[in-house]
Amino acid sequence: LRVVDAKTGRVVIDGLRRQRIGAPLGAPKDRRFTALTRKAGRSGIATVDGHLTAYRRVDREAGNANDWMLVATAAMSVER
Repeated sequence: LRVVDAKTGRVVIDGLRRQRIGAPLGAPKDRRFTALTRKAGRSGIATVDGHLTAYRRVDREAGNANDWMLVATAAMSVER
């Protein structure tokens, strides 16, 4: 499970990685969701990097300027 910046495709939070104090959030070099953020609607299912991926945009509200998507990726590749 990941939180992705919908503007850049950058992984802000990665459920598989511990966040180290003082380190950049998430996995800054992981850009596999960049194409998804450009063409995705509010929610849906897509194949990303060979894996079935469900996504949903997080609604913006007062006090929240972030444009994020919640992304869940299947562990097994769809090509298997």
